Amino acid sequence: LMNWMKLTDKVRSQFNVIDSASAVCKKNYYQYVAQSPCFQNLVKVKAYKKLISKVEDMHLSHLKQLLNSTAAALSINHIWNLSHQLCHTSRRDSVKIQKHESFLTSFHEPSLQLERAQWKSGLSRGNDLSVILEDLLTKAKRGLKVGPYSVIHKLQTPAGSDRDKRYYFSYRPYLWPFNLLPKQLQTKVRLGQLKLDPPCCLHRDGHRVPGSVIGGVGENNFDRSSAWYVVDNVTTLALAWYFTGDTTYAKYGAYLVDVYFLNETTGMYPTLQYAQDGYKYGLIDWKDMYYFLDALTMLEQSGEFSPLQVKKMVHWCSELGHWILRSNMGNDEARALNNHGLYFDMSTLSLFLYTKEEHFINSAKQRLLFRLTKPYPFGHFAVDGSQPHELNRPTGLHYITFNLVGWMHAAAINEAARMQSDQPGSELSLWLVKHENEAHNPASEPVLCKAIRWLIQYLPVNTSTFERYSDPVDGMGVSWPYEQADAFAFDRMLEILRYGVSVYGLQAMYPTGEIPQNVRRSLQYPLYSTKLATYTKYSSVHPDSGSRAWNALGVINMSKPLPYVFS
Repeated sequence: LMNWMKLTDKVRSQFNVIDSASAVCKKNYYQYVAQSPCFQNLVKVKAYKKLISKVEDMHLSHLKQLLNSTAAALSINHIWNLSHQLCHTSRRDSVKIQKHESFLTSFHEPSLQLERAQWKSGLSRGNDLSVILEDLLTKAKRGLKVGPYSVIHKLQTPAGSDRDKRYYFSYRPYLWPFNLLPKQLQTKVRLGQLKLDPPCCLHRDGHRVPGSVIGGVGENNFDRSSAWYVVDNVTTLALAWYFTGDTTYAKYGAYLVDVYFLNETTGMYPTLQYAQDGYKYGLIDWKDMYYFLDALTMLEQSGEFSPLQVKKMVHWCSELGHWILRSNMGNDEARALNNHGLYFDMSTLSLFLYTKEEHFINSAKQRLLFRLTKPYPFGHFAVDGSQPHELNRPTGLHYITFNLVGWMHAAAINEAARMQSDQPGSELSLWLVKHENEAHNPASEPVLCKAIRWLIQYLPVNTSTFERYSDPVDGMGVSWPYEQADAFAFDRMLEILRYGVSVYGLQAMYPTGEIPQNVRRSLQYPLYSTKLATYTKYSSVHPDSGSRAWNALGVINMSKPLPYVFS
């Protein structure tokens, strides 16, 4: 406030929002002032914390009147005239003086610790865990020789960016430019049988544009592949350090992070305004960042990610999180009723868990609860556990699995955060949330329990199907009654099944005791396997676009259900 008073009246007047009652000013006040450390760290602000928290529900004129009558100790002008720039600078300084105490959220830490203990003791030797960890280390050793990655390496730049390659840039996967359309579709367009969308493109849901696929043809044109590669490689290297204690892996992982995010020449700006060419679905490109944030935590624990780098990365993540909340792209995604809304919430929740911004953590949790408790069409799940928003798409099987895997991870992240709170029993577990119209019925089941059981009825009978991309009818042994235009990796259902068994138990999922044959066979499939179809996709650390070597590690341990979920 003293620094603010030193500014001239002319400078301060451009930030004065007292006379404006617009929604924009109210939103900016709450985001940049009330939630900024430069404001929250004031000695007297604690006395007005409850008052300020009501700003979302109050008109500015009402709040001004209330403050005038109850906050005589602080000048109303001092509260309202804090500038965006002043708070932005103070928030940056606040990050420098705060100790960052992080914890794992995406990886289930007790399971990781158990796996590490088995590895170090030699108990895993010769079993599936040993095989997958040896494969992980093979990938990590190769990972030391690839990279660094940077957004400035791409060949294309987005329009309107002044040719600045530090902006992340990707292309919409389903919006096909005319010159890339198959010839028969080009003919239909010329004959007027198909109408192009602006700008001269055709939307083909379920069919991806060449160059928009990770590791595909034209990957160097955009940043989609390099972004995933840095997430994959840093996570692989961080896990290699976690299991071996060899800081060589952590040191190189920290270097990759520095080049891609923190370096003033090569680092990505903390914005996604050109993701998918600025289209509203662009945020989905970074949906897996929660794994990467856990990798940052491991690097921090190793001691190779310096305190200064940690502080810079916390600031970078905070900037990205606030950009997402402010942007039109973020607002569109927040309103989405399908998987885009879920991954918006997961992105903001994981970012703000890493930066320790409690208000925004709580906001993300509340949005997740809304999506879960509301039955379709306002929520994600119908009362029978199906997902009509996703089933209506040409690749329905892919999207209901994609969405439900996201919900498994969201519940796990929320659970990790809940167990780190002072009173974990006072916070809701997403695993136990019921539809609002069934909340008071003791016989009703949690939403996610119903959703898991609905999906796994379509597990293949032949478990060898998990090892290849298969036709959704021929490879199943169970009839799929909806549309699925592409071959599908059925092993993605295994993770969902294992979460269900770990959290709820087979008895809760099948109260009659009649467990379907396809479920029984799937449960017998090895917990750790390098043969899974998705194990050989989308990685920077495999010579053949190979394995995401960490996707089977740190998953909830099926042999020991989670009692704290029901506490």
